[in-house]
Amino acid sequence: MKKDLTYCQTRHHEIMVELDQMDELKERENRAFTKEEVEKYEALMREDNRLNGIMEGLLTGKKLEEHREKKAKSQILRELFIKCREDKVALSEDMHDREAANGTTILLNPATGNTKGNIEASGAIPMTIHELIDTKVPGLELPGDLKILTGVEGNQVWPYAIDDVEFTIAGEVEPIGEQKINFDKLNANPEHVAAALALSNNAIDNADFDLYSFAQYKMTKGLAKFKALYAYSHCQYQHNLKPVFSLCDVEEITLDENFGKNLALKIAAMWDKGFEGEPWLTFDKTIETEMMFQRRLPGQIGDRTVIEGGKCLGHDYTISPYINYALDGNNKPAPDGNHYIGIGHWGYCAFQQHGKFRATVDATSAEVSKRNTTVLTINTNFSISELSKLVNGNISGKPQAFKLLKVVGTGESSSDI
Repeated sequence: MKKDLTYCQTRHHEIMVELDQMDELKERENRAFTKEEVEKYEALMREDNRLNGIMEGLLTGKKLEEHREKKAKSQILRELFIKCREDKVALSEDMHDREAANGTTILLNPATGNTKGNIEASGAIPMTIHELIDTKVPGLELPGDLKILTGVEGNQVWPYAIDDVEFTIAGEVEPIGEQKINFDKLNANPEHVAAALALSNNAIDNADFDLYSFAQYKMTKGLAKFKALYAYSHCQYQHNLKPVFSLCDVEEITLDENFGKNLALKIAAMWDKGFEGEPWLTFDKTIETEMMFQRRLPGQIGDRTVIEGGKCLGHDYTISPYINYALDGNNKPAPDGNHYIGIGHWGYCAFQQHGKFRATVDATSAEVSKRNTTVLTINTNFSISELSKLVNGNISGKPQAFKLLKVVGTGESSSDI
């Protein structure tokens, strides 16, 4: 059967997912692949190599150039990892203290003790760490109004006028009283964030395998999970990186015949406080399904439901299981057994990545050698600043632009899904 481009691209992604799942299992169990797993892994890579050959024959123009550039970057990445592993040193002197044009730095192998040197992988096509993390992962989308800034430098401060100026009517000869405006401020408090990308040496050593796409898929998925967890969960972390919903007092909403009206009133209450933009709602797939069959009003004529036409009561929404996450008894994020709805005016959440993305390559330590793995660790700093808690002279310290609603009356635990 002749394979078209769409089939090849779809199957290519499926292979990336399957290989990644095998890597994750190996890392979780802290072991090398079994003989059977090696055979399966290599068979998947051979299939992907064939698909890439077919795609190269089907592509033309700019798409073909991009495909060939990706192959070149795979080779650059492969040579970097192999050199770190085989030489058991950082990299050659001609790569020492070089930095990518956009300021992204790749640090050298920490196993050598050389943590100050940095390199830009040499070759005709430059490559940066940003290229491994700049795509979306389906199913982990963030609200459209949440803009995550990257490369933020310096101390971020948001000044606030705590008191509003009030206009009054005065007589012609009456003095107008002065009004003092008090200011407060919010500061960003970045936290160090690290993500380890484990790549099987089986993939690195396969000269024809699309290593670049595989590394990009892994890194993108990991970063997308991180962003979704910290955007949506209500985990009560002790560090400064606090999800906005973790700062909210949880309110209850009952899934009954008045559910649609009561949800609309929750949204309206935020509007009355001055948050007049369009909110984004977030809930899991179970709640979405419930609302697709929930009538807007009891006894209404017609069949209008809370969710219809891809909107919830006319508002945009995202689906994420992370809205149900809290810290468990082991201080790990996990579903807490309930279903939640998050309402957010995301322009009041400053989610920022600070400074550079830096990476270390560990190809020689005893731990990674035991698993036949090379580990690329990305290091950077992130901050989350909730900006509505001081608006309108609010003294509660609680967000006003965000609400977290616990849905009661569903009869189903989120941990069972």
